[in-house]
Amino acid sequence: MSKVDFTEIINSIPLGYAYHKIILDNHNQPVDYVFLEINKKFEEYTSLRGKDILNKKITTVLPGIRKGFDWVRAYGEVALEGKEIEFEQYSEPLNKHYKITACSPKKGYFITFFSDITKMVFTEQQLLENRQRLKLALDASEIGFWDWNLQTDEVYFSERYYTMLGYEPGAFPMSYSSWKNLLHPDDHHVIPLVENYIAKAKPYQVDFRLRCKNGNYKWISGQGKTYVRDKSGSPLQVVGLHMDIDNRKRDELKLAFQAEILEQIQDMIIATDLEGRITYANQAEIKTFGESKDDLLGKFIHTLGKDSLTETTQQEIIDTTLARGSWRGEVVNYTKTGKEIILDSRVQLIRDHQNKPTGMVGISTDITRQKEAESKLHNEIERLAVTLQSIGDGVITTDIHGKVMLVNNVATKLTGWKQNEAVGKPLNTVFEISNQNTDEPHENPVEKVLSTGKIVQLQNGTILISRTGKRYLIADSGAPIKNLRGQTIGVVLVFRDMTAKHKMQKIVQRAAKMESLGILAGGIAHDFNNLLGGIYGYIDLACMVNTNQEIAEYLDSSAETISRARHLTGQLLTFAKGGSPVREVTSLFPFIKETANFALSGSNVNCTCKVPDNLWHCFIDKNQIVQVVENLVINAKQAMPNGGKIQITAANIHETQNAHPELQNNKYVKISIKDAGTGIPANLIPHIFDPFYTTKARGHGLGLATSHSIMEKHDGLIEVDSKPGVGTTFHLYLPATTRKNSKTKQDSTSLHQGEETFIIMDDEPALLKTMKFMLTSFGYKVICYQEGSKLIEFYQQGLADNLKIKAMIFDLTIPSGMGGKETVAHIRKLNPEIPIFVSSGYSDNPVISNPEKYGFTDSISKPFRLKKLSRLLDKHLSKNSICE
Repeated sequence: MSKVDFTEIINSIPLGYAYHKIILDNHNQPVDYVFLEINKKFEEYTSLRGKDILNKKITTVLPGIRKGFDWVRAYGEVALEGKEIEFEQYSEPLNKHYKITACSPKKGYFITFFSDITKMVFTEQQLLENRQRLKLALDASEIGFWDWNLQTDEVYFSERYYTMLGYEPGAFPMSYSSWKNLLHPDDHHVIPLVENYIAKAKPYQVDFRLRCKNGNYKWISGQGKTYVRDKSGSPLQVVGLHMDIDNRKRDELKLAFQAEILEQIQDMIIATDLEGRITYANQAEIKTFGESKDDLLGKFIHTLGKDSLTETTQQEIIDTTLARGSWRGEVVNYTKTGKEIILDSRVQLIRDHQNKPTGMVGISTDITRQKEAESKLHNEIERLAVTLQSIGDGVITTDIHGKVMLVNNVATKLTGWKQNEAVGKPLNTVFEISNQNTDEPHENPVEKVLSTGKIVQLQNGTILISRTGKRYLIADSGAPIKNLRGQTIGVVLVFRDMTAKHKMQKIVQRAAKMESLGILAGGIAHDFNNLLGGIYGYIDLACMVNTNQEIAEYLDSSAETISRARHLTGQLLTFAKGGSPVREVTSLFPFIKETANFALSGSNVNCTCKVPDNLWHCFIDKNQIVQVVENLVINAKQAMPNGGKIQITAANIHETQNAHPELQNNKYVKISIKDAGTGIPANLIPHIFDPFYTTKARGHGLGLATSHSIMEKHDGLIEVDSKPGVGTTFHLYLPATTRKNSKTKQDSTSLHQGEETFIIMDDEPALLKTMKFMLTSFGYKVICYQEGSKLIEFYQQGLADNLKIKAMIFDLTIPSGMGGKETVAHIRKLNPEIPIFVSSGYSDNPVISNPEKYGFTDSISKPFRLKKLSRLLDKHLSKNSICE
């Protein structure tokens, strides 16, 4: 073992250690001794420092040492006689108690191992611990002595020779053969070495293993020396020592094993001196930098790179390590080929046994790929975060215990919980859901996902109750979040607000119902209107020629009855294929108030209106809006059989599609009609706008359906709020306009007069006959046709014959021939100026609503009375306007 290694071992034992040389007087009597070596524990136990006592005499260091116990005499016997002594003694100069073991490695020198047992005197427990330390020290320092007479082949083994192997003294014969028999089979190679050294009378030192009593083997350092030779120099007597080096040897093997590990380890290990010059590099370091060990050793580490995060240079790293003892950070280095690598480095200061810095060691892990992966992961996380916050669905993630971990923007909006408020809360607190119909709480979706390990869907009709109390109809799914090992570590919930979609679906479904019913109702209403048109005409004509007052009353009653029938068909046409509004810019008040008061006349219900002065105008069909208001007011009156009050309010509002997706504009006039009646049960509200649905014994189920259709055709909306026992409020949304009111002329009491030729076309003979009578009563000559092709032929011939035609009226729809739209196109090619009017029982047709666009002068809806036709002709025909 090298001196450095031995010193390190001595410094590591928990005992004071000192190596001395005895000083003799002229009579070979011990008079003093000198300090040659001490360890750190010696300094600690004695408070004496090596720099103060090494190579000095004990009597100089401690002048009173020979008072009381004669240390010099006791140690002299050990050094001169080779005895081993063990004792406890008090040192008066040091004022301490010591337990001491002394032995002599060679004559004239001695070693002391001791411990400070001052405290042990006072504490029994400390005494036991120190005795154990002393025993360990003695076991570690055992030395066995042997003496071999080669002439007689007699061998002497000291007591320690036996006991260090666990044997009783004399347990085996004192012979050379005994040593060979105890030798480990793998160490027999030392036998010829020893014999060769002895034969050449040379001193030797070899390490080998001897078998102990327990069967184990212990490492021994054997030293031998010939000290008696014959005249020829041949050895006669050999003496030697057996030192127990088992712990040291095992440590050496362990160190060798650890050194091999350092070479095999994947982390880079590099050692430098205090200036940063490389003194050691393992294989990982050499391989990474692409340089040979010879090239790397001796190179300054300063040139290898700097801290990638703080721009700290290698020199600054060295300075920090020297000042603080360690440094940790990420370093950018460059290989021999110039490739950049990123290292996670830990630098530690190396100190010797005197705690003096001797160098530095750095351990580095190549994290280049990790940093690249982290960068990609960071970018991916950012993209994921942006995606989660950008998607239109609400997202909530929880841990395995159902505690909220993440809430995206949409989820925050719907639940009312911000991310920092929701994190750590139980899901049921943030995500409160219930059944739409029963309001019963729904099962926690996280618990269901965790119990099944599968994706789950929420039940239909799930309501999310926001923190603010707002309710959303949602669709939801939950899925387990699993790690790479397939273990469930949480749950992700994805949900969306289905309120608007559900409302739109109801609207679409209602529209589909009304469209299918409208086809039937529209056909019935059209045919019925044609019949009513004939009856109207005959009644008006009868009234013109009648002179009997009683008959006149009957005719008026008949016309009134037919008006009620017309009102019913008007409702049919409103939600059917017919019924498009003929609009004009109108102020909603006072005609809405007048309509309400008229509907309530003679009842025990009164009405109040609250209308702002700046209420916007609307572009509406006034007659249809009257019908809506009338229906709602009558319903409100019937809901309060014992009387009450109806409140009508109006307001200008800016509405968005977020609240009402079916609305397209953003400026509306909102009309609210509120009663204090019986209210509508919640389960009936979804059906009240369905055609023919009614809860009244004598109702026909068209009132609200008609109102809904009118509002829809006006690009508006009708809504209802109702609570049983509290009352009902209907809200009407009508698109507002900045256009001014249209001006209308006052009706004339006299009928239109004419004297030219009029052409009419209609497929209904009765209606054709009635219109002919009406026009004839005005003074016209009337020519009738039931379809357009023959009419066009006649008109072409009439032009050739210079026939004077005043105007024409065409039925829009001719099932068995050319209708009004096609016919007017041909006529306009022949005469762009002649007045041509269109008539139809289908008032929703765009030709009726916008006749000028299709070549007509104006339109008139069936059924119409004589005065309505008179006003139309007065508006467009003058007495001297005849078109050729």
